[in-house]
Amino acid sequence: MSEFIISKIIENSNLEIIKDTGEVLVDKSATGRERPWSERKMENLQLVNLFEMARRIDPYIVSKSRLEQVRDCASWLKFAVLSDKKRKLAKANFCRFRLCPMCAWRKSLKLFSQVSKITDAILRDKKARFIFVTLTVRNVKGEELRETIKRMNEAFKWIVQKSKTSAVSKKLKDYILGYMKAVEVTYNHKTDTFHPHFHIILELKPTYFKDGYLTQKQWHDMWREVMHLDYDP
Repeated sequence: MSEFIISKIIENSNLEIIKDTGEVLVDKSATGRERPWSERKMENLQLVNLFEMARRIDPYIVSKSRLEQVRDCASWLKFAVLSDKKRKLAKANFCRFRLCPMCAWRKSLKLFSQVSKITDAILRDKKARFIFVTLTVRNVKGEELRETIKRMNEAFKWIVQKSKTSAVSKKLKDYILGYMKAVEVTYNHKTDTFHPHFHIILELKPTYFKDGYLTQKQWHDMWREVMHLDYDP
């Protein structure tokens, strides 16, 4: 379900206020895909339940007041009705807790929008090109997660930083103009393991696709070497 009940609608931003209409909204992206508000809220409440169980062991892991803020996250939304009768989210009570699925999702949407505007402007000037890369390792146990991500960050520096020398990455460095890196960690319930991986957007010179293009195998070999892995990632 990607529907959300309207709590309040602001007509023309600050004139007429209509409360508790009971109307169900369906939020869609520019491509027509429904955004999963309800799913994110359910995940938010699952997180609250987990923290409640954790507080029985250690009440200092998160304060009771902070937990209530997380529970209340996105419990009301205010919408501005625009001139074309479309509604735009104007205000909401997001908790902004780092681990909150609702807030993390909203942050990712905002970040995607900002990055898209920047890359579109650069592409119009035809001064750069972009590639999307995902770098992974095998799943690890919880106690290994922090150290694994640290190793991945250090290895990534050998790929992009001019100050670090690596024969396998030297060719790529000649074309890199910039990059954006995000860390994602997924959890496997069956094996009780975590899967850390990087999502990366690389800004490259336009000549990369003509003179410097790396195949998938070359990316494999490069990541394996800088990570010192004994398997193909």
